[in-house]
Amino acid sequence: MPSTPKTGHVWVVVARGKPPVQCRLSYSSRNAGHLIFENKTSVPDRFAIYNSLRSNRGRLCRVTWRSDNEVRFEFLTREKLPWAKQE
Repeated sequence: MPSTPKTGHVWVVVARGKPPVQCRLSYSSRNAGHLIFENKTSVPDRFAIYNSLRSNRGRLCRVTWRSDNEVRFEFLTREKLPWAKQE
């Protein structure tokens, strides 16, 4: 299974039943990372991050800091999560 990239574009599921939001992963380590969104984006305290829209596995994350268009987070699990199906 591919790991989360160190930098580049990723997709975040910000609400159940909503399409994933593309953003830039500006930093990533084994335990945490930093996302930059193009526009002001409301990100819940817990969210899933995916390497690509074609990926069927993501990782659960928790926000540790936020601004209007940036989020710092920590990975809550090393397990990959199934893609959040749109309803």
